[in-house]
Amino acid sequence: MSKLDLAHCYKLTSIDAIDAIDACSLQWLQLSHCKRVASVEAIGAQSALTHLMLADLRAIAGIGFLAKLPALESFIYPGTRVIDGDLSLLAGLGYVHPRPKAAS
Repeated sequence: MSKLDLAHCYKLTSIDAIDAIDACSLQWLQLSHCKRVASVEAIGAQSALTHLMLADLRAIAGIGFLAKLPALESFIYPGTRVIDGDLSLLAGLGYVHPRPKAAS
């Protein structure tokens, strides 16, 4: 499986089972409008991921798991707040939306 679309899974509460997918095969993941998902840390097991969309999830604790995704090229997260506010891992990515605001 190279692509997984979990859009509009309103009753979904956990994505921990994503680690059962072969880490070398999943390249594209969309998780959007799944506001009951409490943690997205399990995504860090998908080392071949190149595209990740976490749209309208309300809030996630942080994006530290992105450090485990060496192939990641794009990260899209409109409508999702990063609680710890640390967006430094986004600096090396080719495409990020929304772009982090520059420090003033």
